[in-house]
Amino acid sequence: MSESFLMPNEKVISSRKPSIVGIHKFWIGIVLIILSVAIFLISEIFYTSANFTFQSVLTYMSIISPLPSIVGTLPVLPTIFMVIGFFYMLYAELDVYFIDYIVTTNRVIFKRGVISKDLNIILPAKVGDVTVDLSIVDRLLGIGKIILTLETSAKEVIVLRGIRDPYKFQGDVLKLIGSETYRTGPPAQVPDNGSGKSS
Repeated sequence: MSESFLMPNEKVISSRKPSIVGIHKFWIGIVLIILSVAIFLISEIFYTSANFTFQSVLTYMSIISPLPSIVGTLPVLPTIFMVIGFFYMLYAELDVYFIDYIVTTNRVIFKRGVISKDLNIILPAKVGDVTVDLSIVDRLLGIGKIILTLETSAKEVIVLRGIRDPYKFQGDVLKLIGSETYRTGPPAQVPDNGSGKSS
């Protein structure tokens, strides 16, 4: 999958996807599902006489129910929250599936997108700093953020979230930067002619 855009003699050093627990949409879905269960339990305990179902809504609106009997008996609000929550989780899963963080022997590549593909390529010479950022929650979940600071006039920052084993990924990027520096060598020095002035 990732080999289609490699240059001749370029090899993949590290290829990974972010963890789904690092995606905000996943946690929105979890919260909505928990909220759905809480609303359902509260309504069952305290409002058993006022069962607000899809069937009761359609009956109130004088609409003949086209719904199967099992769907008609579902409570409205918890069901809506549950469905939206599952859609958020599914969207997060798709988001993760179509994201790749790739370190090759020549470049750092970020690929994402379901319909339109977004491909960002960073040459190692442009990377000024590679930092790992771990919050308490990140440590509990076994993930972290990688922060790449680019050597541009604006000191652009790229944040990669939900990275499993972020220190390993950081090491892969640092090795790439080091090998690129070794290949190109230090800047050429102007020879000194002994007079203390450059020729």
